[in-house]
Amino acid sequence: METDGLKGKKVLVVGLGVKTGASAVRFLAGCGCSISVMDGKPAEALQPALRNLDGIAFELYAGEMSAAPALEADLLLLSPGVPRTVAPVVAAEEAGIEVIGDVELAWRTMPETFIGITGTDGKSTTTSMVGSILGVAGRGTVAGNIGIPVLSLVDTLPPGRVVCLELSSFQLESCPTFRPRVAAILNLNPDHLDRYDSLGSYLDAKLNIFRNQQDDDVAVLPLDDPAFQTMRAAVPAGVRVMRFSAMDESADALLRDGFILLQGRRILDVSEMYVRGNHNYRNALAAAAVCAGLGISDGEIRKGLTAYRSLPHRYEYVDTISGVQFINDSKATTLSAVASAIRDAQFGAAVLLGGKNKGLDFSALGVVLQESGVVPFYFGADGKAVRDMTSVSGELYETVEPAVQAAFAQQRERGEGQVILCPGGTSYDEFRNFEERGDFFKNLVRSLDDGS
Repeated sequence: METDGLKGKKVLVVGLGVKTGASAVRFLAGCGCSISVMDGKPAEALQPALRNLDGIAFELYAGEMSAAPALEADLLLLSPGVPRTVAPVVAAEEAGIEVIGDVELAWRTMPETFIGITGTDGKSTTTSMVGSILGVAGRGTVAGNIGIPVLSLVDTLPPGRVVCLELSSFQLESCPTFRPRVAAILNLNPDHLDRYDSLGSYLDAKLNIFRNQQDDDVAVLPLDDPAFQTMRAAVPAGVRVMRFSAMDESADALLRDGFILLQGRRILDVSEMYVRGNHNYRNALAAAAVCAGLGISDGEIRKGLTAYRSLPHRYEYVDTISGVQFINDSKATTLSAVASAIRDAQFGAAVLLGGKNKGLDFSALGVVLQESGVVPFYFGADGKAVRDMTSVSGELYETVEPAVQAAFAQQRERGEGQVILCPGGTSYDEFRNFEERGDFFKNLVRSLDDGS
């Protein structure tokens, strides 16, 4: 579908977000479409997105998710936060009306080469590392779930550029023909079990990333992941597979003795990187494999990884006050991300756990907490439920602020230590998103009295 083929089409955008939904409306308006927008939120709650659409004509159905408008459309464009079980999507599919997402639409209308990166943890970091390498090589840019709507890039890139997309399982549900030149899945851990009925169905959504790949494409897989064989079986025959691992010597991208190796070639001493932590080294392995699969040179991969700076809210150092180091890992909203943060913590560190649970079973974290010798401080709407599941005692607070203050007081008495925000839960009980929670944490830390 070229953009000319969209002219005059009746398109219903289901879900109006400030970024993805709004960018889709702007793109469709530029293509000459007749646009309708539907969102379950009332119109007053949609004002931030609506303000970005001044001057664009469209019909708005606010505060509803009804079937009738969908049946008048030629195409439904579904925002990733909206499940495919809502009434307009079900009605459209029953009527044979196609329902796709913005990534699929971009794939059909953009000539660029695509990289797709998915997984439970590390997607944003790995995508950004690939972006750093692409920048060094003069090859392309990043977009997608990382916060840059891919449709905003249409007609903005020089010819021959590569677009590296961070892709959530939600986005991959609505990509029936999307074919990335290089596709990577980083790992599989329990997540979004409030939307999926099992870990298997969550994985199935992720594996859509490989579905349309062909013989000259590349699939990048985590060799040491328990689901590796299932992932491998989802890759079409003839697609080249590259495996990465921090421990298995047979991997194509390997971490050995502090060095990143690509098929036996020593690429980089990880001490040259600005980021630290085993989880970041593993992300770097995946990024290196992705870029090698695209044909980028060893030297450019090394330069890109050494130039990379960590993203905000991903195990981000904030400050040291009275000997206490503060780490903002607000993006840690999965059990595996929290476990990584805890394992990288100092013995006796204070960790802040809680927020709003999204259907995860925190019981397995109890063993990690006990083995690591850290001190949990629970907070938020589901703080008590998290504490009950871990069976590890700790103080309970209604919100982030008193939990931070109490954790600081406890660590300051030791004369050293760490306070790490690695909540496990989402931010929606107290904040709009994990970024707002992380910024609140950083500002709070900077206001703390050092006692001098």
